[in-house]
Amino acid sequence: MYYTVSDFYNTFQDKVTLLCGSGGLSQRITSAGVVDYEFVPELKGKYRYTAFRRNELEVTSLLYAKDNPYLVEDTIKQLISAGTSGLVIKNVFDIKLRDTILRYADAKNYPIFITDAPDFFFEDFLYEVRAGAVRLASIDDTKVEMDCIMAERNDPAAVRQHVRLLNPSLENQHYVIYIPMERFSEEFSDAAYITRYIGGELDSPQTMLGLDGNGMFFMVTWQQVEQFSQEDIKRRLWQEVLATDAPVPAGISQVHHVIEDLGHAMIEAAFAAAYAEYFQIQDYVRFDDLGAYSVLLPYCRTRPMRDFSDRVLEPVIVYDMENKSHLEETLSAYCENRHDLNRAAEAMGQHANTIRYRLQRISDLSGRDYRDPLQMEELDMAYRIRRSWEILDMLGLPETVRHA
Repeated sequence: MYYTVSDFYNTFQDKVTLLCGSGGLSQRITSAGVVDYEFVPELKGKYRYTAFRRNELEVTSLLYAKDNPYLVEDTIKQLISAGTSGLVIKNVFDIKLRDTILRYADAKNYPIFITDAPDFFFEDFLYEVRAGAVRLASIDDTKVEMDCIMAERNDPAAVRQHVRLLNPSLENQHYVIYIPMERFSEEFSDAAYITRYIGGELDSPQTMLGLDGNGMFFMVTWQQVEQFSQEDIKRRLWQEVLATDAPVPAGISQVHHVIEDLGHAMIEAAFAAAYAEYFQIQDYVRFDDLGAYSVLLPYCRTRPMRDFSDRVLEPVIVYDMENKSHLEETLSAYCENRHDLNRAAEAMGQHANTIRYRLQRISDLSGRDYRDPLQMEELDMAYRIRRSWEILDMLGLPETVRHA
């Protein structure tokens, strides 16, 4: 995962304006530099071919060009040739950039920004861009360790080893919050969230913010478990890191008491978040409140679960496909409304007799009488196993870490 021009733009968007090169916003940035003496005419090009590095984002005041604006065009062409990522101009001398060079840079997908913000300082720019590049480079390592912790969660020794590599200050007592960020924001910026988190009230050696490309894991351990309530942490996470008051689907794990359970806590939080998304709950959902789904989600794709659900419901599903009927939808409404026929009819906008007829058809096809409590229990279980498959499909986690 790389720091890009887009990440820089998201950080400084209130201070800079993009002039051209929007097609190059995905360019990688590995460092930052200043264009200063390299184009001074008296040096006769001594440094201009060796001073710039590939994937470096440059900033300049154009001091060297205040008496000869045409030097700006030479600068931009040389920076493009050197493979730099873009140019930021603090135009204190109000030098006009000709349309021809802007069109050239645009054709080359080379981003050029301009700023007249009095509080845009070169020192802040250099620090933030270089720090951002380091932070984003480390996100890949963090993701690898998080994936390993979840995949090897049943091996306490392996989990301890990966936790030490992830953050050796994490404490035993802990819980995890997961937010599926990819669907929360179309402008999901790793750099922006990490930047907001660092130095905030939630940032401490005993906590961890981890991004996996699809969402955000926030691991809360002993110090902050004691210092803040879950409601406090939720509010601070939303305000400080997400920078929103809008409702967001998220999941929160059980509280665990040994760090070897961290992988289980991460999976629980992800399952609860997927449940929140599936049922369109715009708030965080606790794993403790998932009911039967807390057992079904980890095991629903195992062979016995698949076979059971298929054995009960496959005849119903085939019948729906062949006859364009709504039996499975009716079973869903009946199960989600606590086996109350009138409530199911209201939810579907159908007459109760229609629901009763369809349920009888389901009973005939499945061999389970919906009026018999034990047989209805089998229908309900088969239905919820299939819903669990759909909930799991909403997770961006690798297949290898989704299941028990």
